[in-house]
Amino acid sequence: MNGEEKVLWSSNVSSSQVNAIALLQDSGNFVLVDHLNNVSTIWQSFEHPSDSIVSEMRVSENTRTGKRIEVKSWRSPWDPNSGNFSVGMSSVVIPQVYIWKGSRPYWRSGQWNGQIFIGVQDMYSVSIDGFSVVNDREGTVYLTGPVGFNFLTKFVLDWKGNLLQSYWDENETNWKIIWSAPKNDCEVYGTCGPFGSCNYLESPICFCLKGDSSKEDGFLKMELMKLPDFAKRSSTTEDQCRSQCLGNCSCIAYAYDSGIGCMSWSENLIDIQQFQSWGKDLYICVAHSELEHHKDIKKIVILVIFGFLILCLSISLLYKDGVNRKEVVLLGNRSTAVHMEELPVFNLDTLANATSQFHEDNKLGQGGFVPVYRIRFLSLSITFQISVAEIGASL
Repeated sequence: MNGEEKVLWSSNVSSSQVNAIALLQDSGNFVLVDHLNNVSTIWQSFEHPSDSIVSEMRVSENTRTGKRIEVKSWRSPWDPNSGNFSVGMSSVVIPQVYIWKGSRPYWRSGQWNGQIFIGVQDMYSVSIDGFSVVNDREGTVYLTGPVGFNFLTKFVLDWKGNLLQSYWDENETNWKIIWSAPKNDCEVYGTCGPFGSCNYLESPICFCLKGDSSKEDGFLKMELMKLPDFAKRSSTTEDQCRSQCLGNCSCIAYAYDSGIGCMSWSENLIDIQQFQSWGKDLYICVAHSELEHHKDIKKIVILVIFGFLILCLSISLLYKDGVNRKEVVLLGNRSTAVHMEELPVFNLDTLANATSQFHEDNKLGQGGFVPVYRIRFLSLSITFQISVAEIGASL
């Protein structure tokens, strides 16, 4: 209450306990307990959080009841009423952390593999980042941490939907941001839609799923990926995972992680991102004929390039050979049949001088590949064709 005894905030719970007291614990948890029996907790702030997560707090989901403990953003920087965004766990198949905007996903951590969330590129291990996901075997899965550090750290979901990790700087006596999500448009859930992958280093950032052919027929391999949402999980080996997907007509992709096992997808592939490091291999299932077509195209391209190189080499050799010989065979009257050894042979320099270096004024016309010239040597009038490079033409 304020000074006028007006209620500013309420836990909105009632209790028949007449000996109830409120305590602010060292963890930051504000609790209402039975004064005569401190074990009996009537209400606690850790189960009704605002916009912040501190070290010993749990974000959880009960898979049996559907109840979630979520963090909710403020409505604005100055209004602590619940805003549009919330952070919570989803653990129906594989545990993941989500930021929701209303009821729709806004950001996703990727799957938990026992050490890290594989969709967070900057995450390394429990020992470094301090997070842990626990299944209490009673229907509740919860996220805790980071714990065990010698400094204060917290997560805050701001009113714009950004999840910010900060630590308390003792020297400067303020909070410093060390991590945030989403960092860019590619980290926003489903930016590129179904069957689209996002790479913020490219322009445009969205592209259709594709990949180089893997050695295993039937799949196209995409490396360093944030895996899609809605994975199905099974405890099989990597080889069995591939075979299992090939044998299932509805399977459109699979991936394998040693901490999770086999993951497969049979619906739209959504929220995929290209990482620069620490990503996973994603195998897209394609028809055998399509895969062979993909290989045939690569072979054709290689053959075309190889043939072009051979052609260039042949032309180069012919050109060098023609220049070295520096002689041109003159063609006589086309109506007269003559033997090649009877035709006169002139030096190339002689012909160049006689045509003023093959000037346009001495040119009669142009054939398919070569120009035609007429010159006079003494009383001899000669018509000839010349191709200095001698590429594919009769001289």
